[in-house]
Amino acid sequence: MSENSMKRIIVALLLVTVVISVYILAVDNILWTYNPSHAYGLILFMVVDLLLIGIVLRRPRLASYLTMIWGGLQFVLMIGDAATGLGLGADTGYSFRYLFFGEGNPSGLATSLLLVVYVVIGLISLFEVVTLRRAASRPSEVTGSPQPALKQNGRRPSV
Repeated sequence: MSENSMKRIIVALLLVTVVISVYILAVDNILWTYNPSHAYGLILFMVVDLLLIGIVLRRPRLASYLTMIWGGLQFVLMIGDAATGLGLGADTGYSFRYLFFGEGNPSGLATSLLLVVYVVIGLISLFEVVTLRRAASRPSEVTGSPQPALKQNGRRPSV
């Protein structure tokens, strides 16, 4: 897959996360009533998603690493939020059902979708990082030889 294709996919997925987040903020009154700090956290995550879109468009290679980390971090934060009772001391089982399966939560399925999209972003970015690393170690297309070896002093030989 080309770098441009990857860039378009990641930008589209990040835009999807922003749209889902706006939806959650609009329909989940429980979030605003009982845990407004989580609502503000979601707004902060949206801002990070928008910043990442800018980075993807300007610096795709750097963005591959950042979106991989961000996707993984979001997964850990969302699972951790449910595991700790949503910051409200709720039962863990109920927290998972509420957050990801919509039990008593109008935006529960949207939250599940958000989790899936972040996992996909992380996996696509991981694939891109692995591809970039492999490309850096492949032989040069022009000469057919691998990248010049480093000398003893750590510098590449001059051409």
